[in-house]
Amino acid sequence: MAVVGAAASIAFIAAFKNTYVANVAIIYATAPFIAGLLGWLILGERARRKTLLAAMLSLSGVGLIVSAGLGSGRPLGDGLALLMTFSSALYMVMIRKFRETPVVWAGAVSGFLVFVLGWLVTEPFAISDSDAWLLAVFGASFAVAAVLWTEGARLLPAAEAGLLGSAEVPFATLFGWLFLAELPPAASFTGGGMVLLAVFAHAAHDWQAPRPTAMPREFSK
Repeated sequence: MAVVGAAASIAFIAAFKNTYVANVAIIYATAPFIAGLLGWLILGERARRKTLLAAMLSLSGVGLIVSAGLGSGRPLGDGLALLMTFSSALYMVMIRKFRETPVVWAGAVSGFLVFVLGWLVTEPFAISDSDAWLLAVFGASFAVAAVLWTEGARLLPAAEAGLLGSAEVPFATLFGWLFLAELPPAASFTGGGMVLLAVFAHAAHDWQAPRPTAMPREFSK
């Protein structure tokens, strides 16, 4: 689990360096569907028909984005985003497969592996003071986001958490345009629309599904 988590983290950072921010966010939005497919293959969990349909639509959108990247000279970044998404989905399935594994410790070992690899392939003390501050701010913001996402997902219904998580795509596209002057090609917007349609339709269907009502107290036993 630690190795898979480390691979996802490394691919996540490298993907942003080699393709559009919007592409990475859009491709990562398919992680729940890939996790569902892997859960069916590895755990034998039965996937719902609507989940399979949403997965097919979202993966078609990702295929459109990646095919456009082949012509724009960004296939490496899109491929790394796919690797990151697949690794993250596999990590989710492994958590369910090995329920007794201490996930917090697996995450800690994963971070340590990334640290060791970074130490071996870079010069940690060769950065400037300004870059050191940027790295510290990045690490702190990433940690805060991870904690807030985990706690929020624990307190919200899965469908609502999925809808809110999907908001990352338009925000990432907006910030990429504001701070990096990145304007992805038309294929990214078309593929992104397909992915968001699949994600929102799937989450909205779960949200509107009738929820079980609590039994009266006298019948609860």
